[in-house]
Amino acid sequence: MKKIGIIGLGYVGLPLALEFGRLNNIEVIGFDINKKRVGELQKGLDSTNEHSKKEINSSKNTNFTTDENDLEGLDYYIVTVPTPISNDYKPDYSYLLGASKIISKKMKKGSIIVYESTVNPGATEEICVPCLENNSRLVWKRDFNVAYSPERLVPGSKTHILKNIDKLIAGDSDAVRDNVAKLYSKILISNIIKCSSIKVAEAAKVIENTQRDLNIAFFNELSNIFYNLDINTNEVIEAAATKWNFLKFEPGLVGGHCLSVDPYYLIDKAKASGYSPQLLESARNVNENLAANIANRMLNAVPKKKKRLNVAILGLTYKEDCTDTRNSKAFMLGKILSKNKSYVINVDYIDHHADYEKVLKEYNVQVQKKINKDSKYDFIIFLSPHKLYKRNHKKILANHLEKGGVVFDLKNLISKKLSSNYNILKV
Repeated sequence: MKKIGIIGLGYVGLPLALEFGRLNNIEVIGFDINKKRVGELQKGLDSTNEHSKKEINSSKNTNFTTDENDLEGLDYYIVTVPTPISNDYKPDYSYLLGASKIISKKMKKGSIIVYESTVNPGATEEICVPCLENNSRLVWKRDFNVAYSPERLVPGSKTHILKNIDKLIAGDSDAVRDNVAKLYSKILISNIIKCSSIKVAEAAKVIENTQRDLNIAFFNELSNIFYNLDINTNEVIEAAATKWNFLKFEPGLVGGHCLSVDPYYLIDKAKASGYSPQLLESARNVNENLAANIANRMLNAVPKKKKRLNVAILGLTYKEDCTDTRNSKAFMLGKILSKNKSYVINVDYIDHHADYEKVLKEYNVQVQKKINKDSKYDFIIFLSPHKLYKRNHKKILANHLEKGGVVFDLKNLISKKLSSNYNILKV
């Protein structure tokens, strides 16, 4: 029987633990340092709402734990911890190194460590391997091996799920790569793409999200230009999209744990190599500054005599119908508005999906599950277009928007027909 340890039980690690745990002749140890998270999973509960109790309980060979001793002598360790950035936009490898150190104390000769976390090219071999060696007294490629297979999951998606997403796999040798590919093939119905080296796979992953960040930045730049020219950006995009080779994206706030983070890993590595990636940095600046641009547009729409404003931001998660608020720009926008010196602005943060304790800890703001029935707002901002808002936005506007109030509709949630009844701002 093969024994697999999944290190990190978030959006990436949990589905892996569940899928492998449904196989015969596989024993899975799902490990996380978060005692609350593990306690919930032991009861069959997933606070991210990605997996039902039935799905969790059907994974008969998976055991969830916070005890490092349960990781002793496993055949495979799959690392799925976060790789965030520091306050100065540098790669933060603390979670990755922490996981590697835990593994180094428990792995055996012949263990294979697979990293799924997004990193810059070279990180697995240059950062993780030394940590594994230094703390284990084992020698890389003689006593243990490493592989890299980047995650491509989409939180909240019911179509792009683990089993049907094409999988990149690389190893420190062809034999290790093929071994890991065979392991993953047991749970996937998608294509497995074997890369020639770990660096190639690392680079492929980091540019997937960097490319999207660049494309969105271009459309955000267009939005800024067309706002100054008093041209409807959405109409321009729709018109241009009638050409066969036009790549259609939408302007918008770029948050989350991937698009707003991964480019900095590539930027950092590029600079370390002696190259200044001006295009990547410019795209990041455009996307990071959009919240401030939106705030300016909103305040330009306010009657000059008004000095006190009540604002409701609906949808705090970085995308619709998920619970993930990591790097959500909703809080940046709210902070910019509340600190404006020309007005006294009260901001209410509203989202029925968000983890309220986590938001309070990370952003120091209170979150409401829904709008208080008597609340009235000068601005109602729809950011994440949750299904609830799609169904009820007409009622929300009728009951809670002040006369002469303004609506900011980031994701075109409001129909053109209804838009004619309100003062609507878009990106």
